[in-house]
Amino acid sequence: MSNGTHAGERLAVRLTKGALVAVLVGGMTAVAASAHEGTGVMLADGSVAQHAATAAGSAGDASATPALEAAEARSAVVDVAADALDVAQAAHEAGEDTDVDSKKLSELEKATAKLAKLVEKARTTPVDADVVSSSAAATPTTKSTAKADAATTTDDAASGGAADAQATGDSSDTPSSKASSGTSSADASSDTSSSDASSDTAASSTPSAAPSDDSTAPASPLAGTAPSAPAVTGPLTSAGETPDVLAPLVAEAEAAQAPHTVDELVVPEVTGPEDRTTAELRAALDAIVELAGSVEDTAQARQDAADAAAAKRAAWEKSLQGYANGRIPASALCSPPFDSDALLRCDAADALEQLDKAYKAEFGTHIKLTDSYRSYAGQVSCRARKGSLCAVPGTSNHGTGVAVDFAGGIQTFGSRQHRWMVAHAAEFGWHHPGWAHAGGSKPEAWHWEYSG
Repeated sequence: MSNGTHAGERLAVRLTKGALVAVLVGGMTAVAASAHEGTGVMLADGSVAQHAATAAGSAGDASATPALEAAEARSAVVDVAADALDVAQAAHEAGEDTDVDSKKLSELEKATAKLAKLVEKARTTPVDADVVSSSAAATPTTKSTAKADAATTTDDAASGGAADAQATGDSSDTPSSKASSGTSSADASSDTSSSDASSDTAASSTPSAAPSDDSTAPASPLAGTAPSAPAVTGPLTSAGETPDVLAPLVAEAEAAQAPHTVDELVVPEVTGPEDRTTAELRAALDAIVELAGSVEDTAQARQDAADAAAAKRAAWEKSLQGYANGRIPASALCSPPFDSDALLRCDAADALEQLDKAYKAEFGTHIKLTDSYRSYAGQVSCRARKGSLCAVPGTSNHGTGVAVDFAGGIQTFGSRQHRWMVAHAAEFGWHHPGWAHAGGSKPEAWHWEYSG
């Protein structure tokens, strides 16, 4: 995966977030309708578009709000998951650069692949009707809703009573007849006429309870036939997202900085109904946050240690710049732990210690040294004893504390130890100068220098 790919995915998610919610809710509506008919068909291609969600809301169905909430939750988690894929890749690359444990990196790689699949599933799978329905059933009724329902019930009862009285002619059950109880027959007749007129007036002012002439419109989007909708054939966008509208949104999205670390990811909390697909995605996202965070922390710690060591070596190197060749006091030099008699510039001694650890892991013994730092007097003595094998006093690299002469097999061209040094010494900053090679001007298999 590439950063460019996921940046594009994030942009697509954000620009089509409203339409994604509509598709999820529309799919949920179609699923519920199919289940009602006994077909059990699951819409998974996102072919029901935004107006399906609008139909669900306008029908006044009790599950419309939970469905919208579940779809919004899905969209929010998908948005963060797209960013998490980039964060996971960056963490993996940082782990590789700093030699983080390969097992941990493998776990992160598998978790990233799983999250990518679930993101794709979440984008194409509608909201689960069962989960949303159960959430809707558990939704508490507010006081204002209860009051409105009670008022509606009272009005319906009054209207229904008046209509019944008119149909049967039983004036004794009407409010007017009850009020006129105990009067003369003429008064009763008058009251009855008044009651009939009142009933007619009430009937004309009360909304009709008769079924709509439009027999194709279901009472609820979750019962009967789902609202039909044309298939989505182009990019998933909401009705208002024309190119002119999208241009500034694209520019704004490109200008915004995406999260670069786990700490910058903001995973939305569960605040309402969420279906199984969203729950699966959230679990995978949580796993990525944990694994990528662990890799990031380890990689950062290793990088900090490497930076500190580099700064320390730079300080060691700088500390000797004021000394002439062969005139460095022993107090300004360091000894590698495996050979206290050797003296080197401190950064060279530190690097030699790391080289020795690798050498011992291969051969089971420490590196053997025959010479390291040479004072000016030592260079004079060497020149007197070995002639041209030793450099002119005051010019030898031994006099700067960065050269050593090895033994223990390394001093012989073609030996196993020498071949290993040729293959691995540079990993620790040590090299065999060209003039000392077998074909060089002065072959010396034993002479190696630190170059940092």
